[in-house]
Amino acid sequence: MIRNYRKIMVCPNCGTPLISTFLFPGAEWFCMKCKARGGLIGFGKEVVATKELLSVLYPLRKKFERHASHIWIGGAFKVGCSKCITQGQYKSYHAWHLTPEEKVRQDNSVKALGL
Repeated sequence: MIRNYRKIMVCPNCGTPLISTFLFPGAEWFCMKCKARGGLIGFGKEVVATKELLSVLYPLRKKFERHASHIWIGGAFKVGCSKCITQGQYKSYHAWHLTPEEKVRQDNSVKALGL
C-alpha cells in the first residue's frame, strides 16, 4: 500500500522547519532558529511532516509573517505609494524613501527576527 505523506523542509544545520519566503534575494528558505538562508535548490532537507515538526513550524511561520511585512529589502514597490509611482510607472523602490514610522517598524522587525 502506498501512502502519501506531507513533506516539509528542515534546516540542514539545526533541523528546525524552514520558512519559505521571497524576502531575501536568492534565499527562498530561512531558518528562524539559526538564521541560515538558502536557495530553493540544494538547501535544506526534505522530511515527513510529523505533528512535532508542524507544532514547531506554525508558530515560527506566524512570527515570521508578522514581522516580514515591515521589512523592505531591495527592489520592492509599495502599492499606492505616490513616491514609488511617477506618471503611472513604478520609478523608485520603497526602501529608498521609508517614512520615519516605517523605519521604526522595519528596525523593530529586523531585531525581532534576529537579522
